[in-house]
Amino acid sequence: MVAAAGILDRLRRVDLGVLLPVGLLLALGLALIHSATDGGGAQVPRQLRWIAIGVLVAIPFTLYPYTRMLRFAPMFYLAGIVALIGLYFFGPTINHAKRWIIIGGQQVQPSELMKLVTVLLLARTLRFGRVLDRTRKWIVPLSVGVVPAALILVQPDLGTALLFAPLAFSVVLVSGIPLRSLGLLALIGAILVGGGYEFVLRDYQKERIWTAYNYDRLTASQRAGPAYQLNQSLTAISGGGLSGQGHGEGALTQSGMLPLDYNDFVFAVLAEEHGFVGCCVVLLLFSVLILAIFRVAWQTRDPAGRLICVGIGTLIGAQALVHMAVTLGLAPTTGMTLPLVSYGGSSLLVTLAGLALVQNVAINRPRTPIVSMR
Repeated sequence: MVAAAGILDRLRRVDLGVLLPVGLLLALGLALIHSATDGGGAQVPRQLRWIAIGVLVAIPFTLYPYTRMLRFAPMFYLAGIVALIGLYFFGPTINHAKRWIIIGGQQVQPSELMKLVTVLLLARTLRFGRVLDRTRKWIVPLSVGVVPAALILVQPDLGTALLFAPLAFSVVLVSGIPLRSLGLLALIGAILVGGGYEFVLRDYQKERIWTAYNYDRLTASQRAGPAYQLNQSLTAISGGGLSGQGHGEGALTQSGMLPLDYNDFVFAVLAEEHGFVGCCVVLLLFSVLILAIFRVAWQTRDPAGRLICVGIGTLIGAQALVHMAVTLGLAPTTGMTLPLVSYGGSSLLVTLAGLALVQNVAINRPRTPIVSMR
């Protein structure tokens, strides 16, 4: 009884500013997936099942002290690196990529799990507030993000690999890197991006980048070929107008002419059926969620908890922005899900587990207001 009372007391301290937008985004995602599959696909019940599993996974991630989880971060990180390397040799090739492990008939992406593990290891590495005043001190934590990003890039999975850059940057920045070092950090990032483009990216990936930033100059055959997904997405978005064509009434969505509409292009479904107004609502929900996560970071006295929140908030915000940018033609097509909204198992589970860690920090923060993060 005492233990149960203690658990209930901790659960009462969850941050509603984080919880409420998550619930609304999940509900909106189910509605959009239902519309995109014309209500007759198996995606909605599968998504409901993934949400249920995600809630179960979130319980221990919320209640088990995150400070103890940090002890296992190096072991989990090493296991994740081994899994990513193993994919290259033993992973099945699906859609010209080796990204998945088949477990019990389900496709699991180690790269998604690696995002969460990287957050934990960075928080552990930088939790003691060491001053990153020398290059050798912050190159090591940055490499924690660079190594998995490189392994994910060769799968190939450009979109997921790119997320490790803002993740590592934000956590290292909050940890205390001097502003004078940001220039060198930016130079290293530019060199890595340039080298990756020249020597790692495949021809079709370079073609996607070129078509995204030269869309207005594409011929009709190019828009029907390599730029087909982008062309259909922009057509759907432009057809939505201010208030949209109505839920379940999107012309391209309901005709099946919008590829991967319940996954990689779910934002285009939103724009076509609910218009500019619907897009603004989703942007508002994500803004509230990210600000609530950063508020938890601000209010905690524990540096590790602060870094966990910053890392999770950055991952969710960056992934949402990349997804929206892809559908709008502001970034090359990368196959990026919209967190909590798109259909998907691994991505949803990792996102919910990350948000549970934020709640873990929230219920362990002091009850009195914090004036400074330092």
